[in-house]
Formats: sequence, C-alpha cells, structure tokens
Amino acid sequence: MVPCCRQDACTMGLLTSDEPPGPPRRTSSEPKMFRTAALVSSVACLLIAVVVIIAWCANALILASVFSDYVPMTLGAATMVLLLSLSVLVRGRFGSPIASTTIQIVVASITIFMASFVLLEPVLHTGIDFETWLYSGKDTSSGYLIADTSPLSSATLVVAGVAVLLSLADCVKHRTIRTIASMLSIFVFLVGLVTVLGYAYGSPLLYGGDVRPASLLSGVSLLLIGVAQVSSQGPDRWPIVKFVGPSVEARLLRVFVPLVASLVLASGSLSSRALSASANPALVSSLAAILTAILVGVAVARFAARIGRQIDRADALRRKAEDELRLANEKLTVLGSMTRHDALNQLSVVFGRLELLKMDSTDPSVLKHVDESLESVVTIRRILEFTGQYQKLGVNGPSWIDVSKAFGAAVRGLDPKQVRVISDVGGLTVLADVMFENVLVNFVDNSVRHGDHVTTIRLHCREEPKGLLLVYEDDGVGLSGQEKANLFKRGFGRHTGFGMYLSKEILEFSGLAIRETGTPGTGARFEISVPKDKYRLSRTNI
Repeated sequence: MVPCCRQDACTMGLLTSDEPPGPPRRTSSEPKMFRTAALVSSVACLLIAVVVIIAWCANALILASVFSDYVPMTLGAATMVLLLSLSVLVRGRFGSPIASTTIQIVVASITIFMASFVLLEPVLHTGIDFETWLYSGKDTSSGYLIADTSPLSSATLVVAGVAVLLSLADCVKHRTIRTIASMLSIFVFLVGLVTVLGYAYGSPLLYGGDVRPASLLSGVSLLLIGVAQVSSQGPDRWPIVKFVGPSVEARLLRVFVPLVASLVLASGSLSSRALSASANPALVSSLAAILTAILVGVAVARFAARIGRQIDRADALRRKAEDELRLANEKLTVLGSMTRHDALNQLSVVFGRLELLKMDSTDPSVLKHVDESLESVVTIRRILEFTGQYQKLGVNGPSWIDVSKAFGAAVRGLDPKQVRVISDVGGLTVLADVMFENVLVNFVDNSVRHGDHVTTIRLHCREEPKGLLLVYEDDGVGLSGQEKANLFKRGFGRHTGFGMYLSKEILEFSGLAIRETGTPGTGARFEISVPKDKYRLSRTNI
C-alpha cells in the first residue's frame, strides 16, 4: 500500500521514479533552441566583423560606423570579434572533441593576447603598435583616431576570451569554473547592451571625453558574443537554468523579464527622443510613463490569466490524481486486511491440527517434524501481523504527539515494584506518525525481554543546535557489538525480528533518526534525533 501522506509528493512528480532529485526536466527542444541561438548570434557577429574588415579595405568606413557622426569599429576590434565568433562556431561541431577544444583554446588565447596588447600598449609604451600595423593612417572621427580601439572594447574582449577558456571546464565537469564563465559572458553582454543603449538614447557612452568610445557595431558585437557564449553552454547553466523547465517560476521569468525590459527600454528611448524635440518635456515624460504603465498592465493581465489557467489545470489534475491514489490505497487496505484475516484463520486451523497431531503421536520423528511445522506457523503469523502494522504507516499522516502520554501508555503494563519508570519529557510534543507510540512500546518490550535484570527505564531529552535529542535508556545488560550492527535490520532479533526494524521505519518516515549508543553490560540507550521544525517544548528539559 502507498501511504496517503506521500500522495502530494507522488502526484507532483517528486516521487515518480527512483532517480535522484535534480534540475527540472528539459524538453527535447530546449538544447536545440540554445544551440540555434548560439549559432545565429555567432554568425551575425561574424558577418559584422567581415563587413567591417571589407569596409576598411575598401575605404568605405560608413559601413563600419553606421552613421557618419559616429566613430567606426576598428580593424583590430573586428579581427578580435571575428576570432571570438569562430571560437563559438567550432564548439561541438568537430568529430573530435579534442580538435574542437584545441581550436577554441588557440583562438581565445590569440584574442586575449591581442586585446591585452591593445589595452596596455599606451601604458607600457612598447613602441609596437598593433593597430598601426593594420592601418597606418591618422584620420580622426569626432575627435578620436579612427584606428584606435576603445579601451572599453579591448577590456571586454579580454573578458570574453577568458570566458571561452573557462567554459572549456565542461571537459572536467567543474561547476564553479563554468559558473564563473557564465558570469563573465553575462558581463560581456551587459557591456554591449549599455553601449547600444547609449547610442539608442542619443548619448553614446564615453562620447565627449578623452577616452576613445566604443563604436555602435562594437557594442552590437559584444552583445551578440555574450548571447552566443551563454547560449552555447546549454540550458543547465546559470542564469539560463532559471528560465527553462516547466516550473511556475521559469514560466513567469520567461514572460515577464523580456517583456518588462523591452517596454522599459522602448519607453525610455522614445521619451528621450521626444524630450529633446518637445517644448513641454514634463508633459511628454508624463505621457510616456502613463503609456508604459498601461502597456505593462495589459501585458501582465494577459500573461497572468494564461499562466493562471495553466496552474488551475495542473491543480485539477493533481487533485484528480490524489483522489485516484486515495481510492487505490483504500482498495489495497481492504484487500490486504481481508487477505491477512483469511490467512490467519487458515493458519489457526493448521496450528490446531498440528497441536492435535502432536498430542496423538508418540513417534519422535513425527513429533520433531510437528514442532518444526509449529515454529514455521508461528513465524508466518508474526510476519502477517507485521504487515498489518506496517500497512498502517503513514495512512493518517503526521500529527503532534504528546511524548509523555505516549510513554505512559507504553509502560502501563509494567509492575512499578519491579521496574522504576522515569519520565523527563513533560511538555514535549513531536510531529510524527501516529504509530510513534509503537516505537516506545518496542523500546520497553526490548528492555523487558532482553535486558535480563532491568530495574530502571528512563526517557529524557535535551535541545541541541540542530534540534532535539530524545533518549531512552535502561540499566540492563545492553547489546553486544554484533547486535548493535544488525539491530535495525529486518528479521534480526530474538522475538519477532521486526520490532526494531519497524521502529526505525516509523521514525524515518516521520523525518526522525534513531541510533543505539548504549554500552554493553551497562544498559541499552536509544537516541532519537528530532529536527527543529518537528518538536515543541513548553519548558526546558535537561
């Protein structure tokens, strides 16, 4: 029988298989989608680099600057972007992983060297100007040398090259290094985005200062490189892992993050353009804010309704599955009870006939077989009784149990003149299965049956940093090392062979842990570890 208290987990997919828990399952289209995104972004970046190189060779720099009043993308930047694009394109597209990795390492290393050299040459004054070698002219645009790559672009390309090298840690499955590679790729994307937004808002980054600004095409290239590098690492890498999968969080992020970002950026750009051309900036700004709020409200309402319907359908399916599982449990309970009842009745008949046969026979060999048969019947009866107890586990779910009352019920049959009972658990309640009392009954039964000369039984507790420790101990003979090793195994024991095994199952099902820590010759000692959220203590017990 499947315990009812596990139904929620089963119906929500938490216990649908024996596989260990992991990230949400991906659809088969997701890896392909990200490979496509990486391919498209890297190809677009490659085309930009090729067009810029051709523009420089043909002296048509308008193609490298887009607008005549903007600085062009330099030959050096185009060359390095070309190399980085190739590093993404070759990833996973060679029959030999070694060849693909080698090419990426070489290409990324060259890019890092070139970008670092361009970035540090003005400081080191080596006299070797890489970009002068590519283009020896001293032409200027907007007051800046057109051949010099922006320090911002050079530094970001160094970061992009490092991200490529770190992403190769996929070969050794090093999660931390891959996460750093993703973070560096996000940084490259953000630098490109800020650069492009600067041009979109009509105030390009670093324009008007002494530092050569990044060109518009450089910003677009960095943005595309960031997208390509993040996408090439697949859907199981941060931050993409937050956006994929069937979870509600992923669905909301997939919808609202791009939507809100697009609306805010579009509104800001339009507002900036309108403010510069309007005689009443306050009115324009207010209208833009109102329009943005309306668009966001409408979009949020539509997507919220659609996601809400999906959640309602999933909830209806979950409730239906719960009802079906509950009905199946009830049927299994009835079937198990009927089968066990009939089997016990038949065993009683067999047991009675064996007893009659034992009384009527005087043949030693026959009596021996009869005794062995009687022992087998008793064992079968105990097994059936155990299945009856085990079937009850989890049926009614966990509840708050008064430990002092449960212990009092467990020791009720003891003679106080022979065994002294000490209970120091007043005010303690634990959240556990209703069969928790059976655990205490098994402890007491174990002490009486196997403790030999038990005169004192004590139950006490103490709070610890991780929770509460509930301790049961007696002053009997204790358990030997071999008994300790096998105590909680099914079938081990001198009576039923199921008592301590069932106790362990009951506690673990409730989220509690048990161990035996007594010293042989001085008594048994059972320690139950109770997590902080599974107990209440109205007073301090020491």
